[in-house]
Amino acid sequence: TIDQSITQTLGRSLMTSLTTLIVMVPIVFIAGESIREFVFPLMVGVLAGTYSSICVCSPIFYELGRRGRTSEYQRQIKEAEKKPKKMGLGAILRQATWIAAIVCGAWVIVTLLKLIGK
Repeated sequence: TIDQSITQTLGRSLMTSLTTLIVMVPIVFIAGESIREFVFPLMVGVLAGTYSSICVCSPIFYELGRRGRTSEYQRQIKEAEKKPKKMGLGAILRQATWIAAIVCGAWVIVTLLKLIGK
């Protein structure tokens, strides 16, 4: 899984980077000017590489791996949307009740308007 790979990469990347930086720091203080100009960009590159392998690559890998895949829940929803919906007796009765209520309401309004008009 992604969690396991991040955990493994974290350990390897940090150990490799720290070991490299432990060697580079004394070189900065001991070596001459020309070597210092080479070591500073190298240190920045090591830090940037460590950051990208831990914090940038994992989310990108996760998103690219998710493309085209759907979970079981999403598949069930899509299949349910494709199937024609069957109305059970309860749904039919609820609709009939609403229709009856609308018709009765309309009848009451028409009757009241007739009484007011007389």
